[in-house]
Order: sequence, then C-alpha cells, then structure tokens
Amino acid sequence: MREQIETYWRDFATIANAIPYAALTRVAEALLECQRDDRTIFVLGNGGSAATASHCACDLAKGTQTPGQRPFRVIPLTDNVPLLTAWGNDSSYERVFAEQLATLVRDRDVVVLISA
Repeated sequence: MREQIETYWRDFATIANAIPYAALTRVAEALLECQRDDRTIFVLGNGGSAATASHCACDLAKGTQTPGQRPFRVIPLTDNVPLLTAWGNDSSYERVFAEQLATLVRDRDVVVLISA
C-alpha cells in the first residue's frame, strides 16, 4: 500500500509542478475580475469532477468571504439533480450543462470546467 501512495503523490507532484504559473495567474485574474465586476462564475464537472466542482463553488462562495469585499457569485451547475436528469432525459446527457448555461450565462461571466 505504501508504494501505491508514494507513487500517487509523486505523480501528483509531477503534474502540479508542470502547470505553468502564468496559466494559474490568468485563471486567478479572471476569477478576481469576475468578482470585482459582480459577474457570475459557473462551475461544472462530470462524475468525480462534479463533486470537485461543487466543492470548488462552495470554497469560492463561502471560503473566500472577506469583510468589506464583494463576495464571489458562484453557481455549481452540478447540484440541481432534478434539472440535470430532466435535461438528460428530454435532450441528451451531453447537453445537461449547455442547456443550463443557455438560460443563465451573461456576457463576461466565467465558466470553469473541471475534468480529472
């Protein structure tokens, strides 16, 4: 078991170290601009990434609140199970997020897709 854990953490560190800091900076700047301009961040993912998307939205909505600063306005598109299954049933599963965004997204909002 220890060998599997060590391999996992080594692989994780290798991947994390390969992400360019400039890309992370651009993401952070886009999210902060969205917050500053009172726009909405939509977060989505599929399978285990849906759970990560929900957690990310929670962290942005609550975990970043600072007195005197505008909070993030964030909506996880993964959390409304009846709506997800209705779109999956009536349209197609491939469209469950696109259909939600079609009625919610506004110019200059940010969409974060998580896929692991």
